[in-house]
Amino acid sequence: MGKVAVVFVFLSLLSLQTPYPETLAEGLSGVWVNQDATPKDVWVISKLQNAYRLTLLPGNQYQKQKSFIVNEENGNYYFGDNDVSYSLHPYLDRGFLELTYTLANVPDDFTSVLTPIKDRHLVNGYLILNDTGVRLRKGASIKSDIVRKMDKGEVVKVLEVSNEEMPIQGKSGHWTKVREVSGAVGWIFSAFLDELN
Repeated sequence: MGKVAVVFVFLSLLSLQTPYPETLAEGLSGVWVNQDATPKDVWVISKLQNAYRLTLLPGNQYQKQKSFIVNEENGNYYFGDNDVSYSLHPYLDRGFLELTYTLANVPDDFTSVLTPIKDRHLVNGYLILNDTGVRLRKGASIKSDIVRKMDKGEVVKVLEVSNEEMPIQGKSGHWTKVREVSGAVGWIFSAFLDELN
């Protein structure tokens, strides 16, 4: 939090230039790194049908992975939970996002700058769902019980990959054991998982 004042000054100068875009642009999708966190937090932003999903891949072992749905309101984008509320302001023409967050019962806002990720090693071990309705199963089989159905754009951490390659629904892949945002663990067929980029 010691860098907050510096960030505010930096953003105040930038606010004199290009205004916020009025709509949520396609260029928002991708992987962004939080420049003000040490170790660095990574945010994955993926396009849904009528909104965006933001997933925090924490750089700190004491943080938890979190996922939020972002909806447009007056050119800004608001999301959050009971502990903290966020707003997101894109400066896509200059290649960064402004993320402002307010902790519960704390009046002050804290602002961070997100920029497109360059270091691929920061997201090793994470994959993103490429389809909606994908089944997270208790075991590595289509006959195994379903933990839940997952949506396109959700991010999971890879725990294990089966050695056997097989076809399912005309697609070839491996059963992959993953942990999703809420902490649930299960298996997903790898044809429905993509690398973060």
